[in-house]
Amino acid sequence: MRVELFVRAAGLGLFLAAAGVPSALASDLSTLQGAWLEDSIPCDEIFGKGGSFKRPLNLFASAFVISGNRVRTPLASCGVKSVKSDGSRRILLLNCTTSIAPGEAKAILEKASDGSLKRFLNEQDTVGTSYKQCRG
Repeated sequence: MRVELFVRAAGLGLFLAAAGVPSALASDLSTLQGAWLEDSIPCDEIFGKGGSFKRPLNLFASAFVISGNRVRTPLASCGVKSVKSDGSRRILLLNCTTSIAPGEAKAILEKASDGSLKRFLNEQDTVGTSYKQCRG
C-alpha cells in the first residue's frame, strides 16, 4: 500500500521533515506553522504543552504539527520537496517515512480568514476537512 493511501486511510493528513529547505519554501510554510486538529476533537485530548502529541498516541486522530520545515503526525514524518501556490491553496509535495515504508505524498492546504486550515484530498475537492489550531 502506498504511504499516501495509508495516511489517508488513517485520517492523519500530513507530515514533513526536511532540513535545509530553501528560504522561499520556509516563507510558503510560515503561515501554516502550529498544531492542527480536526474541528470536532478537543485539543487537550491530542496535544500537550508546546504542541507535542500526548502519550499514549491516538494513532487515528486527524491531527498534525507543522514546525519549521517539518510536519509530524503520530505515525509519519515527511520532508517537503516543494510548495506550489494554486490561488489561495498551497500544494506541498512530500517525502514521507512511516514505520511501514517511505514514499511520496501530496498535501493541499488553504488558510481560511477565520484562522482555520483546510486540507483537501485532491485539486478537485471543493469541501475539504477543517482543522483548528491548538495552542500549546
